[in-house]
Amino acid sequence: MAPVVELLADRYELGVRLGSGGMGDVYRARDRLLDRPVAVKVPTTTVTPASAERFKREARAAARLNHPRVVGVYDWGGGTEPFIVMEFVAGRSLRAELRERGVLAPAEVATIGAQIADALAHAHHHGVVHRDVKPSNVLVTPTGEVKVTDFGIAQSTAGEALTEPGVVLGTVGYLSPEQVAGLPADARSDIYSLGIVLNELLTGERPTGREREPVTELERVIRRAREAEPSARYQLAADLRDDLLAIGAAEATEVAGAGGPLMQSPVTAVAATVDTGVTVRATGAGPTSALPVAAAALAAGAVAPPPRTPAPAEPKRRRFRRPKTTHPRVAKAPKPVKPLKPPKPKRRGRRWRAGAQAAVSSAARPPKQPREWKTRHWVAVLAAPLLLIVGSVVAYAKITEHAPIVAVPDVVDRDVFSAAAAMQRSGFEIDAVFVDSPRPGGIILKQSPANGEQREQGTAIRLTVSRTTATVPDVVDRTVNDARAALARRGLLNLAIAPDYRDDVDPGTVMSMSPAAYLKAKKSEPVELVVAADPHLQVRNVVGLDQATATAQLQTDGLEVAVRTASSKSAPAGQVLRSSPGADETVLRGDTVTLTVSSGPRLVNVPPIVGWDRGDAISELEDRGFAVTVVTAPSSRSADGTVLAQDPAGGRAPEGSTVTVTIGVRSSTRSS
Repeated sequence: MAPVVELLADRYELGVRLGSGGMGDVYRARDRLLDRPVAVKVPTTTVTPASAERFKREARAAARLNHPRVVGVYDWGGGTEPFIVMEFVAGRSLRAELRERGVLAPAEVATIGAQIADALAHAHHHGVVHRDVKPSNVLVTPTGEVKVTDFGIAQSTAGEALTEPGVVLGTVGYLSPEQVAGLPADARSDIYSLGIVLNELLTGERPTGREREPVTELERVIRRAREAEPSARYQLAADLRDDLLAIGAAEATEVAGAGGPLMQSPVTAVAATVDTGVTVRATGAGPTSALPVAAAALAAGAVAPPPRTPAPAEPKRRRFRRPKTTHPRVAKAPKPVKPLKPPKPKRRGRRWRAGAQAAVSSAARPPKQPREWKTRHWVAVLAAPLLLIVGSVVAYAKITEHAPIVAVPDVVDRDVFSAAAAMQRSGFEIDAVFVDSPRPGGIILKQSPANGEQREQGTAIRLTVSRTTATVPDVVDRTVNDARAALARRGLLNLAIAPDYRDDVDPGTVMSMSPAAYLKAKKSEPVELVVAADPHLQVRNVVGLDQATATAQLQTDGLEVAVRTASSKSAPAGQVLRSSPGADETVLRGDTVTLTVSSGPRLVNVPPIVGWDRGDAISELEDRGFAVTVVTAPSSRSADGTVLAQDPAGGRAPEGSTVTVTIGVRSSTRSS
């Protein structure tokens, strides 16, 4: 630690060691520049990149939070000799409070829990998950304020993570089921840990699954906070805080109305982030704790009020004495000399310091009177063996007392959340062992004892759980089928395959992968494989399709599309007339296919044929691409066989459209 001391010596004067907190030792120090007490944390072991990063993580996480319930961070240093300078907190941890008092009153539990939940709500709002909520990370000041500390393993909800996936950090006994399973922790994980802390404050021990059903409103709130399924818990720490505030205010009102005394809490001085059991006691006893009456102030966002100072005791009244009156002294007659009494009999002789022994003559002792046995003597003599027998029976009953024996539920093939809930309902504890498996993460593979076996409640059931992560095997240069099988054996079933069209490698060969080989990957996330594919393909038949559909199909095949138009008497505008290369011809991906698309029939000039001979008129119209419809009408002999009218009469008309021609016929001749 010498390099760190030299680094800090310019500004901070280190004092006594207060204890260990998380990843380092905590010292009381004085800030020479600002002349104030501070707490300095320095590493306890050799600094590694991971430990240095955790120091930086703790400093950043706590510095991001500006809240009266969170221990403030003033300064920090990184590199190979990291340190953190924090607010010095006068008080002690909840662990020390529990060790001395055993349990806390419900009003005090609700008020402490509300303050911790208030700090966690602030942290969650700023994207910080504590991940290690426990009594030793909560400090209580003499005025009843709560300070949350030790953000060394905190995690950002934005995805910032220091540990590898599946690595479990935190304190056993306070971890949520999802943390035990190696799953990501969120705000609901902190709520679960706080529920365990509140249960320990109220009952003196962490829950074992054998506790009775909740009776009070505080017990129901604690039970909801530590539900095994995250969706069944409080979703927000602020909601838990509000419920605890209401309970604390009601409990404090009830205690005040009953005239009961407030709880006493001895005061000690302890630095921020001091671990379990390490305290530095200040002189004297502390004032009365203000925790039960701080609920209303916490709801308003104020700091808990100082404790009430007891009224000074009234001074003792002096006894009135009359003034003495002096009188002349009168000689009094001497008192008669009393005869000496014989010395009292003693059982053993007494030794004098001078070494002389004073022996009492047996003749001088009074004669020994016979002892009279009274009723109380007989009761005492007879009650002793009776009490001994009763105590032995009670002690034997306590020693041989057994918890209820119940059947072990079947949780194999279930997820870890439902398995934890089932074991909790049956009164069993869980000993989880994580192994590599092709099964999805968090699935129970086997259990011991097996389903249906009889065990005492409180017994730890060993559950073998499939890890949520797996090591990615090297499948590069292997066929895609072999790669799929190798990944499936590790439980990596979610694959995303992207083709790499090339003709220098056999089709179906894995060219690259992500994540890379030998790294950890979550089973729920896809593994991307780039696989070689044949660049040759046959052009599909798109003739007769509209231009948009044909273009989309060819582009899906990896081909480029070019379009040109041509008129057509039969195809509507926009219809594909032909493609080049044509259907079923072999091309390379990326080649261009030209589509000839119909623009519809072209417009042709309609000739004026009125007065023309029937045959000449029809021939002219057909030569120009028109269809001709002939009708007749009565006419004079001179107009017989000639065109009397046409429709359209002129202008332009689509090629292939119909022109109606009216031919004159003499009345004696039938129209044709």
